[in-house]
Amino acid sequence: MENEIIYKEITVEEKQQVLNLMSEVINHLERPEFYCVGNPEKELQKMFDANYVYNLGAYDNQKLVGIAQLYIEQKELEYYINIADLNRFQVGNFGTALVLKEYRNRGIMQNLIKLQKRKSTKSTLGLYVGNCPPRKHTK
Repeated sequence: MENEIIYKEITVEEKQQVLNLMSEVINHLERPEFYCVGNPEKELQKMFDANYVYNLGAYDNQKLVGIAQLYIEQKELEYYINIADLNRFQVGNFGTALVLKEYRNRGIMQNLIKLQKRKSTKSTLGLYVGNCPPRKHTK
């Protein structure tokens, strides 16, 4: 029988678990060119700033098995706001959503995204899903 997955906000004390999960998932993607990371140094500095991003984790016991981020800092989202003519809204942007391979196909990512949508609704954010074009794939 599988353990119940618990969903809760990720704390700064769990930074190493987040980095480990990100590394594990990203390094084993079949098509890593479709995974888009902005400025990694900047992201790591702001990853736990509650005014910048809301981090939600999926846990199997104490093990972090999935994450989803909702970016909320309006200055950082200015590019998307201008392109999509969303100036009259407070905007949230779904960021990273990752689940360890052995936990996939259990609805974890769906639940993380659903909970992030609920969070955005409660905080009166309009949502914008940013899409990043794949990097040029060269072999």
